[in-house]
Amino acid sequence: MLSYNANELFSAIEIAKNFATIIQKALFEEDKKFVASQVEKIKNGTAKFYSLEETQDQLEGAIQT
Repeated sequence: MLSYNANELFSAIEIAKNFATIIQKALFEEDKKFVASQVEKIKNGTAKFYSLEETQDQLEGAIQT
């Protein structure tokens, strides 16, 4: 069974009144998870780094297709 902490639950009224704040909190949590995963990749040596030129080439290729 799935369980939640009290700070993870919102009533419908709370959501309606505080929609922007709740969305910001959810996005912030996702950002924290993403940053933590990137830090872990750097620590264990699996992170990939790209030069500005490589990044521009990738973006141009994606735009053209």
